[in-house]
Amino acid sequence: MTQQQTAIATRIADLRLTGSPGLSCTASLLRELLDTPAALREAVNASDWPLTELLGIRSMGLGYAALRVFQGTERMATRRQRTAREIDDDLAVYLDQPARTDDHGLAAGLGRGDHLPPHGHDVAIVSLSRGLLGVVHAAFNLTLRSVQPESAAHFHTETTNAFQRIVEEVETLIRAGQLRIYHRMTSRAPTDDVVEEACALAGIIEQSLPRLARPQAKVFVAMQRLREEGKGGAAENLGRLAMRAGALTREATAAHAASYRIALNLLRDEPDADVLELYDKAAGLAFDTKLPNGKDTQLPHLGRLEGGEFVEVEGFATRVEAIRPGGSGLVSRIELLDPSSQTRASAAALFMHLPHLGVTDGAFCRLSGIFRKNSALLDDSPGIEVDRLSLADLSDRSWRIAFLRSARRWYQPWRNGLNMHWSLGPHQSAEPSRQTSVEGAGELIYLDFMKDLIDRGE
Repeated sequence: MTQQQTAIATRIADLRLTGSPGLSCTASLLRELLDTPAALREAVNASDWPLTELLGIRSMGLGYAALRVFQGTERMATRRQRTAREIDDDLAVYLDQPARTDDHGLAAGLGRGDHLPPHGHDVAIVSLSRGLLGVVHAAFNLTLRSVQPESAAHFHTETTNAFQRIVEEVETLIRAGQLRIYHRMTSRAPTDDVVEEACALAGIIEQSLPRLARPQAKVFVAMQRLREEGKGGAAENLGRLAMRAGALTREATAAHAASYRIALNLLRDEPDADVLELYDKAAGLAFDTKLPNGKDTQLPHLGRLEGGEFVEVEGFATRVEAIRPGGSGLVSRIELLDPSSQTRASAAALFMHLPHLGVTDGAFCRLSGIFRKNSALLDDSPGIEVDRLSLADLSDRSWRIAFLRSARRWYQPWRNGLNMHWSLGPHQSAEPSRQTSVEGAGELIYLDFMKDLIDRGE
Protein backbone atom coordinates (compact mmCIF):
# COMPACT_ATOMS: atom_id res chain seq x y z
CA MET A 1 0.00 0.00 0.00
CA THR A 2 1.10 3.57 -0.63
CA GLN A 3 1.70 5.98 2.25
CA GLN A 4 -1.61 7.68 1.49
CA GLN A 5 -3.47 4.36 1.44
CA THR A 6 -1.88 3.37 4.74
CA ALA A 7 -2.92 6.68 6.31
CA ILE A 8 -6.53 6.33 5.19
CA ALA A 9 -6.65 2.67 6.20
CA THR A 10 -5.38 3.66 9.64
CA ARG A 11 -8.05 6.34 9.83
CA ILE A 12 -10.78 3.80 9.03
CA ALA A 13 -9.35 1.43 11.60
CA ASP A 14 -9.56 4.21 14.19
CA LEU A 15 -13.20 4.87 13.29
CA ARG A 16 -14.04 1.20 13.44
CA LEU A 17 -12.22 0.32 16.61
CA THR A 18 -11.95 3.37 18.85
CA GLY A 19 -13.98 6.20 17.34
CA SER A 20 -12.68 9.61 16.34
CA PRO A 21 -12.68 13.05 17.96
CA GLY A 22 -14.24 14.40 14.76
CA LEU A 23 -17.06 11.87 15.00
CA SER A 24 -17.78 12.14 18.69
CA CYS A 25 -21.41 13.11 18.18
CA THR A 26 -24.27 11.88 16.06
CA ALA A 27 -24.30 15.01 13.87
CA SER A 28 -20.60 14.66 12.98
CA LEU A 29 -20.94 11.05 11.97
CA LEU A 30 -24.07 11.68 9.93
CA ARG A 31 -22.29 14.50 8.12
CA GLU A 32 -19.43 12.16 7.26
CA LEU A 33 -21.89 9.47 6.19
CA LEU A 34 -23.47 11.90 3.73
CA ASP A 35 -20.31 13.65 2.54
CA THR A 36 -18.22 10.57 1.77
CA PRO A 37 -20.59 8.96 -0.78
CA ALA A 38 -20.80 12.38 -2.46
CA ALA A 39 -17.00 12.57 -2.63
CA LEU A 40 -16.97 9.02 -3.96
CA ARG A 41 -19.30 10.10 -6.75
CA GLU A 42 -16.92 12.91 -7.71
CA ALA A 43 -13.93 10.57 -7.75
CA VAL A 44 -15.76 8.21 -10.10
CA ASN A 45 -16.82 11.14 -12.28
CA ALA A 46 -13.14 12.05 -12.61
CA SER A 47 -12.13 8.42 -13.28
CA ASP A 48 -9.72 8.65 -10.35
CA TRP A 49 -9.67 4.97 -9.45
CA PRO A 50 -7.04 5.01 -6.70
CA LEU A 51 -9.08 7.70 -4.94
CA THR A 52 -12.32 5.83 -5.68
CA GLU A 53 -10.86 2.74 -4.01
CA LEU A 54 -9.79 4.69 -0.94
CA LEU A 55 -13.10 6.52 -0.63
CA GLY A 56 -14.94 3.23 -1.08
CA ILE A 57 -12.97 1.77 1.80
CA ARG A 58 -13.57 4.90 3.84
CA SER A 59 -17.28 4.83 3.12
CA MET A 60 -17.47 1.23 4.31
CA GLY A 61 -15.46 2.12 7.39
CA LEU A 62 -17.91 4.91 8.19
CA GLY A 63 -20.79 2.50 7.75
CA TYR A 64 -19.17 0.18 10.25
CA ALA A 65 -18.53 3.12 12.58
CA ALA A 66 -22.22 3.96 12.43
CA LEU A 67 -23.12 0.39 13.38
CA ARG A 68 -20.61 0.52 16.22
CA VAL A 69 -21.51 3.92 17.60
CA PHE A 70 -25.25 4.04 17.10
CA GLN A 71 -26.63 0.52 17.28
CA GLY A 72 -27.36 0.71 20.97
CA THR A 73 -28.50 -2.78 21.84
CA GLU A 74 -26.91 -5.20 24.22
CA ARG A 75 -27.99 -8.11 22.04
CA MET A 76 -25.49 -7.02 19.37
CA ALA A 77 -22.69 -7.11 21.91
CA THR A 78 -23.54 -10.15 23.98
CA ARG A 79 -25.24 -12.61 21.61
CA ARG A 80 -23.40 -11.94 18.37
CA GLN A 81 -19.72 -11.99 19.29
CA ARG A 82 -18.83 -14.52 16.61
CA THR A 83 -20.54 -12.71 13.75
CA ALA A 84 -19.27 -9.33 14.84
CA ARG A 85 -15.74 -10.74 15.01
CA GLU A 86 -16.18 -12.10 11.51
CA ILE A 87 -17.16 -8.63 10.33
CA ASP A 88 -13.94 -7.31 11.87
CA ASP A 89 -12.01 -9.97 9.96
CA ASP A 90 -13.75 -9.06 6.72
CA LEU A 91 -12.95 -5.36 7.02
CA ALA A 92 -9.34 -6.20 7.85
CA VAL A 93 -9.05 -7.63 4.34
CA TYR A 94 -9.68 -4.16 2.93
CA LEU A 95 -7.35 -2.49 5.41
CA ASP A 96 -4.53 -4.95 4.76
CA GLN A 97 -4.04 -5.11 8.53
CA PRO A 98 -4.48 -7.88 11.11
CA ALA A 99 -7.96 -7.97 12.58
CA ARG A 100 -8.27 -7.09 16.26
CA THR A 101 -8.55 -10.15 18.49
CA ASP A 102 -9.18 -8.33 21.76
CA ASP A 103 -12.38 -6.79 23.10
CA HIS A 104 -11.90 -3.38 21.45
CA GLY A 105 -13.10 -4.24 17.97
CA LEU A 106 -16.47 -3.81 16.36
CA ALA A 107 -17.92 -6.64 18.44
CA ALA A 108 -17.30 -4.80 21.69
CA GLY A 109 -18.61 -1.48 20.40
CA LEU A 110 -21.90 -2.61 18.93
CA GLY A 111 -23.71 -2.40 22.24
CA ARG A 112 -22.77 1.19 23.15
CA GLY A 113 -23.91 4.62 22.09
CA ASP A 114 -27.10 6.29 20.97
CA HIS A 115 -29.63 5.13 18.47
CA LEU A 116 -29.51 6.64 15.03
CA PRO A 117 -32.12 9.34 14.37
CA PRO A 118 -34.91 8.67 11.84
CA HIS A 119 -33.45 7.36 8.56
CA GLY A 120 -30.07 7.02 10.30
CA HIS A 121 -29.92 3.28 9.78
CA ASP A 122 -30.76 3.85 6.13
CA VAL A 123 -27.88 6.29 5.75
CA ALA A 124 -25.50 3.78 7.31
CA ILE A 125 -26.53 1.23 4.68
CA VAL A 126 -25.97 3.87 1.97
CA SER A 127 -22.40 4.23 3.19
CA LEU A 128 -21.79 0.49 3.27
CA SER A 129 -23.46 -0.19 -0.08
CA ARG A 130 -21.95 2.71 -2.03
CA GLY A 131 -18.56 1.98 -0.51
CA LEU A 132 -18.65 -1.63 -1.67
CA LEU A 133 -19.79 -0.62 -5.16
CA GLY A 134 -16.94 1.90 -5.32
CA VAL A 135 -14.38 -0.73 -4.34
CA VAL A 136 -15.75 -3.10 -7.01
CA HIS A 137 -15.58 -0.58 -9.84
CA ALA A 138 -12.16 0.63 -8.71
CA ALA A 139 -10.88 -2.95 -8.74
CA PHE A 140 -12.30 -3.48 -12.24
CA ASN A 141 -10.90 -0.28 -13.74
CA LEU A 142 -7.50 -0.45 -12.03
CA THR A 143 -7.10 -4.01 -13.31
CA LEU A 144 -8.19 -2.91 -16.78
CA ARG A 145 -5.30 -0.44 -16.88
CA SER A 146 -2.78 -3.17 -16.12
CA VAL A 147 -3.98 -5.77 -18.63
CA GLN A 148 -1.56 -6.25 -21.51
CA PRO A 149 -3.48 -6.52 -24.82
CA GLU A 150 -0.90 -8.83 -26.34
CA SER A 151 -1.57 -11.43 -23.67
CA ALA A 152 -5.35 -11.13 -23.83
CA ALA A 153 -5.77 -13.82 -26.47
CA HIS A 154 -4.14 -16.33 -24.13
CA PHE A 155 -6.72 -15.57 -21.45
CA HIS A 156 -9.39 -17.58 -23.19
CA THR A 157 -7.44 -20.80 -23.45
CA GLU A 158 -5.44 -20.60 -20.24
CA THR A 159 -7.67 -19.08 -17.58
CA THR A 160 -11.32 -19.32 -18.63
CA ASN A 161 -11.74 -22.38 -16.41
CA ALA A 162 -10.16 -20.54 -13.49
CA PHE A 163 -12.51 -17.59 -14.00
CA GLN A 164 -15.48 -19.94 -14.16
CA ARG A 165 -14.41 -21.53 -10.88
CA ILE A 166 -14.33 -18.10 -9.22
CA VAL A 167 -17.79 -17.27 -10.55
CA GLU A 168 -19.20 -20.60 -9.39
CA GLU A 169 -17.54 -20.30 -6.00
CA VAL A 170 -18.99 -16.83 -5.37
CA GLU A 171 -22.40 -17.95 -6.66
CA THR A 172 -22.34 -20.91 -4.26
CA LEU A 173 -21.29 -18.76 -1.29
CA ILE A 174 -23.99 -16.16 -1.91
CA ARG A 175 -26.71 -18.68 -2.61
CA ALA A 176 -25.78 -20.66 0.51
CA GLY A 177 -25.85 -17.49 2.60
CA GLN A 178 -29.29 -16.59 1.28
CA LEU A 179 -30.53 -20.12 1.96
CA ARG A 180 -29.31 -19.95 5.54
CA ILE A 181 -31.31 -16.76 6.13
CA TYR A 182 -34.32 -18.30 4.38
CA HIS A 183 -34.20 -21.48 6.48
CA ARG A 184 -33.87 -19.45 9.70
CA MET A 185 -36.98 -17.53 8.72
CA THR A 186 -39.01 -20.52 7.56
CA SER A 187 -38.23 -22.38 10.80
CA ARG A 188 -39.27 -19.30 12.80
CA ALA A 189 -35.85 -19.20 14.44
CA PRO A 190 -35.18 -16.40 16.95
CA THR A 191 -34.51 -13.11 15.19
CA ASP A 192 -31.01 -13.04 16.66
CA ASP A 193 -30.20 -16.12 14.58
CA VAL A 194 -31.49 -14.38 11.45
CA VAL A 195 -29.38 -11.33 12.27
CA GLU A 196 -26.31 -13.53 12.64
CA GLU A 197 -26.79 -15.13 9.24
CA ALA A 198 -27.56 -11.80 7.56
CA CYS A 199 -24.37 -10.21 8.89
CA ALA A 200 -22.39 -13.29 7.88
CA LEU A 201 -23.69 -13.04 4.30
CA ALA A 202 -22.82 -9.33 4.13
CA GLY A 203 -19.28 -10.17 5.22
CA ILE A 204 -18.95 -12.93 2.61
CA ILE A 205 -20.03 -10.51 -0.12
CA GLU A 206 -17.57 -7.85 1.03
CA GLN A 207 -14.76 -10.38 0.74
CA SER A 208 -15.87 -11.89 -2.54
CA LEU A 209 -16.93 -9.07 -4.84
CA PRO A 210 -13.56 -7.29 -5.28
CA ARG A 211 -12.01 -10.68 -6.03
CA LEU A 212 -14.68 -11.26 -8.67
CA ALA A 213 -14.27 -7.79 -10.22
CA ARG A 214 -10.61 -8.11 -11.17
CA PRO A 215 -10.88 -11.07 -13.56
CA GLN A 216 -13.96 -9.49 -15.14
CA ALA A 217 -11.69 -6.69 -16.37
CA LYS A 218 -9.31 -9.21 -17.93
CA VAL A 219 -12.26 -10.94 -19.57
CA PHE A 220 -13.48 -7.67 -21.07
CA VAL A 221 -10.14 -7.16 -22.82
CA ALA A 222 -10.00 -10.80 -23.91
CA MET A 223 -13.46 -10.60 -25.47
CA GLN A 224 -12.43 -7.58 -27.50
CA ARG A 225 -9.26 -9.29 -28.68
CA LEU A 226 -11.08 -12.47 -29.67
CA ARG A 227 -13.57 -10.48 -31.72
CA GLU A 228 -10.74 -8.62 -33.43
CA GLU A 229 -9.17 -11.95 -34.34
CA GLY A 230 -12.44 -13.20 -35.85
CA LYS A 231 -13.02 -15.79 -33.12
CA GLY A 232 -16.70 -14.99 -32.69
CA GLY A 233 -17.72 -18.27 -31.09
CA ALA A 234 -14.99 -18.09 -28.48
CA ALA A 235 -15.87 -14.44 -27.77
CA GLU A 236 -19.53 -15.38 -27.24
CA ASN A 237 -18.69 -18.23 -24.87
CA LEU A 238 -16.50 -15.92 -22.81
CA GLY A 239 -19.17 -13.22 -23.02
CA ARG A 240 -21.78 -15.50 -21.50
CA LEU A 241 -19.50 -16.19 -18.56
CA ALA A 242 -18.74 -12.48 -18.18
CA MET A 243 -22.46 -11.67 -18.28
CA ARG A 244 -23.07 -14.29 -15.60
CA ALA A 245 -20.42 -12.62 -13.45
CA GLY A 246 -21.95 -9.20 -14.10
CA ALA A 247 -25.41 -10.39 -13.08
CA LEU A 248 -23.91 -12.00 -9.98
CA THR A 249 -22.18 -8.72 -9.10
CA ARG A 250 -25.49 -6.89 -9.25
CA GLU A 251 -27.33 -9.53 -7.21
CA ALA A 252 -24.59 -9.59 -4.59
CA THR A 253 -24.64 -5.80 -4.27
CA ALA A 254 -28.38 -5.90 -3.59
CA ALA A 255 -28.02 -8.87 -1.22
CA HIS A 256 -25.36 -6.94 0.70
CA ALA A 257 -27.73 -4.02 1.35
CA ALA A 258 -30.65 -6.35 2.05
CA SER A 259 -28.61 -8.29 4.62
CA TYR A 260 -27.70 -5.18 6.57
CA ARG A 261 -31.27 -3.90 6.35
CA ILE A 262 -32.64 -7.14 7.79
CA ALA A 263 -30.01 -7.23 10.55
CA LEU A 264 -30.55 -3.63 11.62
CA ASN A 265 -34.34 -3.86 11.48
CA LEU A 266 -34.66 -7.08 13.44
CA LEU A 267 -32.58 -5.51 16.22
CA ARG A 268 -34.88 -2.51 16.47
CA ASP A 269 -37.92 -2.28 18.71
CA GLU A 270 -40.09 -1.34 15.73
CA PRO A 271 -38.78 -2.93 12.51
CA ASP A 272 -40.04 -1.78 9.13
CA ALA A 273 -43.25 -3.52 8.16
CA ASP A 274 -41.90 -5.07 4.97
CA VAL A 275 -38.95 -6.62 6.80
CA LEU A 276 -41.32 -8.24 9.30
CA GLU A 277 -43.46 -9.37 6.36
CA LEU A 278 -40.44 -11.01 4.74
CA TYR A 279 -39.82 -12.92 7.98
CA ASP A 280 -43.48 -13.83 8.49
CA LYS A 281 -44.27 -15.00 4.97
CA ALA A 282 -41.03 -16.93 4.34
CA ALA A 283 -42.58 -20.28 5.29
CA GLY A 284 -45.22 -19.86 2.59
CA LEU A 285 -42.78 -18.99 -0.22
CA ALA A 286 -40.54 -21.10 -2.40
CA PHE A 287 -36.93 -20.05 -2.11
CA ASP A 288 -36.62 -19.16 -5.80
CA THR A 289 -38.58 -18.93 -9.03
CA LYS A 290 -37.61 -18.68 -12.66
CA LEU A 291 -37.65 -15.21 -14.17
CA PRO A 292 -39.80 -14.82 -17.29
CA ASN A 293 -37.68 -15.13 -20.40
CA GLY A 294 -38.51 -15.28 -24.07
CA LYS A 295 -37.87 -17.98 -26.64
CA ASP A 296 -34.15 -18.34 -27.26
CA THR A 297 -33.65 -16.70 -30.65
CA GLN A 298 -30.42 -16.08 -32.53
CA LEU A 299 -30.03 -12.63 -34.01
CA PRO A 300 -29.88 -13.90 -37.64
CA HIS A 301 -33.29 -15.55 -37.14
CA LEU A 302 -35.19 -12.44 -36.02
CA GLY A 303 -36.00 -11.59 -39.63
CA ARG A 304 -38.08 -14.76 -39.89
CA LEU A 305 -40.47 -13.67 -37.14
CA GLU A 306 -43.88 -12.19 -37.83
CA GLY A 307 -43.84 -9.74 -34.92
CA GLY A 308 -45.34 -9.90 -31.43
CA GLU A 309 -43.23 -12.86 -30.27
CA PHE A 310 -41.66 -12.87 -26.80
CA VAL A 311 -37.99 -13.62 -27.45
CA GLU A 312 -34.65 -13.78 -25.67
CA VAL A 313 -31.57 -12.61 -27.56
CA GLU A 314 -27.93 -12.00 -26.75
CA GLY A 315 -24.91 -10.33 -28.27
CA PHE A 316 -22.24 -7.68 -27.85
CA ALA A 317 -23.38 -4.09 -27.42
CA THR A 318 -21.98 -1.94 -30.23
CA ARG A 319 -24.01 1.20 -29.53
CA VAL A 320 -25.83 2.28 -26.37
CA GLU A 321 -27.73 5.55 -26.08
CA ALA A 322 -30.55 7.22 -24.17
CA ILE A 323 -32.75 9.74 -25.96
CA ARG A 324 -36.06 11.57 -25.65
CA PRO A 325 -37.57 11.24 -29.13
CA GLY A 326 -39.73 14.23 -29.97
CA GLY A 327 -39.39 15.49 -26.41
CA SER A 328 -41.34 12.51 -25.10
CA GLY A 329 -40.39 9.95 -22.45
CA LEU A 330 -36.89 8.61 -21.99
CA VAL A 331 -35.96 5.72 -24.28
CA SER A 332 -32.74 3.71 -24.24
CA ARG A 333 -31.59 2.04 -27.44
CA ILE A 334 -28.98 -0.65 -27.80
CA GLU A 335 -27.54 -2.37 -30.84
CA LEU A 336 -26.45 -5.98 -30.39
CA LEU A 337 -23.93 -7.83 -32.56
CA ASP A 338 -23.63 -11.56 -33.20
CA PRO A 339 -19.84 -11.77 -33.77
CA SER A 340 -20.06 -15.08 -35.61
CA SER A 341 -22.51 -13.98 -38.32
CA GLN A 342 -21.92 -10.21 -37.96
CA THR A 343 -25.70 -9.82 -37.70
CA ARG A 344 -26.94 -6.77 -35.83
CA ALA A 345 -30.26 -6.14 -34.11
CA SER A 346 -31.73 -3.25 -32.17
CA ALA A 347 -33.60 -3.15 -28.88
CA ALA A 348 -35.20 -0.39 -26.85
CA ALA A 349 -36.19 0.08 -23.22
CA LEU A 350 -38.79 2.65 -22.21
CA PHE A 351 -38.14 4.94 -19.24
CA MET A 352 -34.66 3.50 -18.79
CA HIS A 353 -31.19 5.04 -19.08
CA LEU A 354 -28.91 2.13 -19.93
CA PRO A 355 -25.65 4.15 -20.02
CA HIS A 356 -26.35 5.38 -16.48
CA LEU A 357 -26.86 1.77 -15.40
CA GLY A 358 -23.38 0.89 -16.63
CA VAL A 359 -24.23 -0.77 -19.97
CA THR A 360 -21.24 0.01 -22.20
CA ASP A 361 -20.07 -0.66 -25.71
CA GLY A 362 -18.43 -4.07 -25.78
CA ALA A 363 -20.58 -5.50 -22.99
CA PHE A 364 -22.14 -8.89 -23.62
CA CYS A 365 -25.89 -8.61 -23.06
CA ARG A 366 -28.90 -10.88 -22.85
CA LEU A 367 -32.41 -9.47 -22.85
CA SER A 368 -36.00 -10.59 -23.19
CA GLY A 369 -38.78 -8.65 -24.86
CA ILE A 370 -41.36 -8.40 -27.62
CA PHE A 371 -40.10 -8.37 -31.20
CA ARG A 372 -41.81 -5.70 -33.30
CA LYS A 373 -41.64 -5.35 -37.06
CA ASN A 374 -42.24 -1.62 -36.67
CA SER A 375 -41.34 -0.47 -33.16
CA ALA A 376 -42.38 3.02 -32.21
CA LEU A 377 -39.43 3.08 -29.79
CA LEU A 378 -37.06 2.51 -32.73
CA ASP A 379 -38.52 4.99 -35.24
CA ASP A 380 -40.75 2.28 -36.72
CA SER A 381 -37.76 0.04 -37.42
CA PRO A 382 -37.73 -3.66 -36.48
CA GLY A 383 -36.41 -4.55 -33.07
CA ILE A 384 -37.11 -5.75 -29.54
CA GLU A 385 -38.93 -3.79 -26.87
CA VAL A 386 -37.32 -4.94 -23.61
CA ASP A 387 -39.65 -6.55 -21.09
CA ARG A 388 -40.19 -5.21 -17.59
CA LEU A 389 -40.40 -7.77 -14.81
CA SER A 390 -43.27 -7.56 -12.34
CA LEU A 391 -41.03 -7.83 -9.30
CA ALA A 392 -43.92 -7.31 -6.88
CA ASP A 393 -45.67 -10.37 -8.29
CA LEU A 394 -42.46 -12.39 -8.37
CA SER A 395 -41.85 -11.46 -4.71
CA ASP A 396 -45.16 -13.11 -3.85
CA ARG A 397 -43.79 -16.40 -5.18
CA SER A 398 -40.06 -16.25 -4.39
CA TRP A 399 -38.38 -15.43 -1.09
CA ARG A 400 -35.11 -14.70 -2.90
CA ILE A 401 -36.73 -12.07 -5.12
CA ALA A 402 -38.50 -10.55 -2.09
CA PHE A 403 -35.18 -10.52 -0.20
CA LEU A 404 -33.35 -8.72 -3.02
CA ARG A 405 -36.26 -6.37 -3.56
CA SER A 406 -36.10 -5.31 0.08
CA ALA A 407 -32.88 -3.46 -0.83
CA ARG A 408 -34.47 -1.47 -3.67
CA ARG A 409 -33.96 1.88 -1.93
CA TRP A 410 -30.21 1.28 -2.12
CA TYR A 411 -29.67 -0.95 -5.14
CA GLN A 412 -31.71 -2.85 -7.70
CA PRO A 413 -30.30 -5.77 -9.68
CA TRP A 414 -33.18 -5.34 -12.13
CA ARG A 415 -33.55 -1.58 -12.22
CA ASN A 416 -37.25 -0.76 -12.56
CA GLY A 417 -37.82 -4.38 -13.58
CA LEU A 418 -35.49 -4.31 -16.60
CA ASN A 419 -35.39 -7.89 -17.94
CA MET A 420 -31.76 -7.75 -19.03
CA HIS A 421 -28.30 -8.86 -17.92
CA TRP A 422 -24.92 -7.58 -19.06
CA SER A 423 -21.21 -7.87 -18.36
CA LEU A 424 -19.23 -5.19 -16.54
CA GLY A 425 -17.59 -2.54 -18.71
CA PRO A 426 -15.00 0.23 -18.33
CA HIS A 427 -15.69 3.72 -17.08
CA GLN A 428 -14.21 6.72 -18.88
CA SER A 429 -15.56 10.17 -18.12
CA ALA A 430 -16.06 12.60 -20.99
CA GLU A 431 -12.96 14.51 -22.10
CA PRO A 432 -12.64 17.54 -24.40
CA SER A 433 -11.43 15.27 -27.21
CA ARG A 434 -14.47 12.98 -26.90
CA GLN A 435 -18.13 13.94 -27.21
CA THR A 436 -19.43 11.13 -25.03
CA SER A 437 -18.33 9.15 -22.03
CA VAL A 438 -18.34 5.40 -21.40
CA GLU A 439 -19.78 5.01 -17.95
CA GLY A 440 -19.56 1.48 -16.64
CA ALA A 441 -19.69 2.87 -13.09
CA GLY A 442 -22.56 5.21 -13.95
CA GLU A 443 -24.71 4.08 -11.04
CA LEU A 444 -22.25 5.63 -8.59
CA ILE A 445 -22.77 8.97 -10.33
CA TYR A 446 -26.38 9.07 -11.42
CA LEU A 447 -28.36 7.12 -8.85
CA ASP A 448 -29.41 9.55 -6.14
CA PHE A 449 -28.26 7.79 -3.00
CA MET A 450 -30.54 9.86 -0.76
CA LYS A 451 -33.68 10.40 -2.87
CA ASP A 452 -35.26 7.02 -2.21
CA LEU A 453 -34.56 7.26 1.51
CA ILE A 454 -36.84 10.28 1.67
CA ASP A 455 -39.45 9.07 -0.80
CA ARG A 456 -40.22 5.54 0.28
CA GLY A 457 -42.65 4.90 -2.52
CA GLU A 458 -41.94 2.70 -5.53
